[in-house]
Amino acid sequence: MFENVKITKLENGACVATSKMEGVNSCSLHFSVPMGSRREKASEAGWSHFAEHMAFKGSAKYPTGAAIDRALDRIGGMHNASTGSLCTRFETTVPAKWTAKAVDVLGDIVANPIYPAAEIERERKVVFEEINMSQVSPSARISRFAQAAFWPGHPLGRSVIGNEKSLSRIDADALHAFRNRHYTAEGAMFVAAGNLDHDSIVEMARPAFDNLSKGRETAFLPASRCRPADPLAFERRDVKQAFLRILFRPSAGAGAGRRAAMLILAEILGGGMGSRLFKAVRERHGLAYSISSFAGIGVDTTDLSITAEVNAARVEKATALCGGELRKLVEKPVGRREFSDVKNMRINNALLLGEDSSLQRILLEHSLRAFGRVETTAEEIANYKSVTPGEIQSLASEFFRPENCTLAMILPHDCKASPEKLREALFNGWQA
Repeated sequence: MFENVKITKLENGACVATSKMEGVNSCSLHFSVPMGSRREKASEAGWSHFAEHMAFKGSAKYPTGAAIDRALDRIGGMHNASTGSLCTRFETTVPAKWTAKAVDVLGDIVANPIYPAAEIERERKVVFEEINMSQVSPSARISRFAQAAFWPGHPLGRSVIGNEKSLSRIDADALHAFRNRHYTAEGAMFVAAGNLDHDSIVEMARPAFDNLSKGRETAFLPASRCRPADPLAFERRDVKQAFLRILFRPSAGAGAGRRAAMLILAEILGGGMGSRLFKAVRERHGLAYSISSFAGIGVDTTDLSITAEVNAARVEKATALCGGELRKLVEKPVGRREFSDVKNMRINNALLLGEDSSLQRILLEHSLRAFGRVETTAEEIANYKSVTPGEIQSLASEFFRPENCTLAMILPHDCKASPEKLREALFNGWQA
């Protein structure tokens, strides 16, 4: 997956990782701090996400949001940020000659934000609108309550955005105190990919890390400390389609260390237009415009999910068809031709990753956080080649069990199918 990777661990616990790419003129980079929704107290839900928003409202060197935007816009820097369960990222991609300037701007908003009080009040309203939007959009709404049912009583089940009660408590002093506790050099990363020199990047990033807290990285509750998934979560709303999320996590330990097999399994099931779910639910029966599956592989989590928007009048059949495809993967090894095609697709994707600096940068950080190491392209390809149909069948049998599953759905008010009947259809499979 990667070539020409260099990693430097600084004395304060921060990490600088780079991937030098030949033949490109850009540099894609980001700062990552070890604070996200899994590390928050329930009373501080959404504060990491709010701090991310407020970082772009002004810093010591760039005292307004307009000054930050102008500094990056004039060098062609398309900048953004995101908050996840374990970390917050601040990112941009620029022509390589402007790398030092981009690092200076991002480093200052990470290390020296000023959190103007007036901007806090304005941004609080913006985030409240983001919460409202997530309640109105069926696809966003189902994602939120599906996660809550899948990880009941655990921070993994909480929304990254937070809620109005927790966000109402934020003021400038509270936000500075929160940042000073949790934006630590230990566990922080600077990651860059493209046309670069590693040693120079280390020196560019070092001042920002030196200004972060010297405390310990904030701990998070292990995924193993979660109750079994709730089997069913549903709502009835004023919608035309049925929205489905089918999520599986194995019993403790199952699937660990089997990344290549997980990705191949998800690809076979619902990875694209050649996948089994796409052919069965959309092409043969015309029940959905979009249906897909995704393998989630994190620091201590392994899960597989199916997402679909289907014809509400025929949602029972669509759900049963999904169950039928799951059953086939458990009961019968994947055929040689289908298996070879999917493996070759994953192998060729690994080769193409070397041409996209933004993907290189994102995957480099993910590899270091989730696995503690970086695989070369040759190692990645060897892992795919070593996977067997028997391993895919074994993995499917570990995941696709009723006790490991949450079925989440949003149904129209006039939909005649009951949620309990749909769950039964999922595990019985469709009998034509």
